[in-house]
Amino acid sequence: MKIRIKGLEFEYRSVKALKGVTLEIEESKLTAIVGPNGSGKSTLLKCINRILKPRKGIVYVDGKSIEDLSHSEIAKMIGYVPQSVQQTFPATVFDVVLMGRRPHISWIYGKRDFERVVKVLKLLNIEDIAMRDFNELSGGQKQKVLIARALAQEPEILLLDEPTANLDLRHQLEVMKLVKDLTRNGLTAIVAVHDLNLASRFADKIVMMKDGNIFAVGEAEEVLTPNNIESVYGIKVKIIYVDGYLYVIPI
Repeated sequence: MKIRIKGLEFEYRSVKALKGVTLEIEESKLTAIVGPNGSGKSTLLKCINRILKPRKGIVYVDGKSIEDLSHSEIAKMIGYVPQSVQQTFPATVFDVVLMGRRPHISWIYGKRDFERVVKVLKLLNIEDIAMRDFNELSGGQKQKVLIARALAQEPEILLLDEPTANLDLRHQLEVMKLVKDLTRNGLTAIVAVHDLNLASRFADKIVMMKDGNIFAVGEAEEVLTPNNIESVYGIKVKIIYVDGYLYVIPI
């Protein structure tokens, strides 16, 4: 599904978090949103999902305004993985992932719902902790469970806010590769991420934000330039290539 964002503005009290953001997200692609803390990455994701209501502007999903869709319709189309894993659930991992099926059921879960949960647990390689209490998991394990819950929704769009923040290097690569592979099967993914090298390696398009505005949009070579990074992050960097991938090295 294609996403079109037009003139989004959002304020936290008197602080402008988004200042007229206009952007198009290509379908079946992985788009990475990068930028320093406070640049508007998380706010933009929440406005796309209608968790936050912008002061001005419109988000179109597949040509329809998000304002015209019910919460149930949005949940069937868009899966969201929050930045924080401080959430607590007095439930097993299996039951937390099963919560992702809520948009698709009326009263009780059916065979297809349970089959979807099993498939997602295997996909993320966490079936071995399916019966463990969610609250006893490590931060990284919780993050993978929340990703699994979003995938259980069978969304056409997946929004992930810093999905690798609590993961070690190996699992960061596993999660990003998984999301990339899902886009090859038709999923549209938007990932807010701090690690510029992860964005470079896995994203089809990178959106760089600064102070609530879009600073640059394009492929890694177009966006992750020394001049752009110094302007947005205030540091000097060197760009190198290893096996065809662009890497950013702070000087």
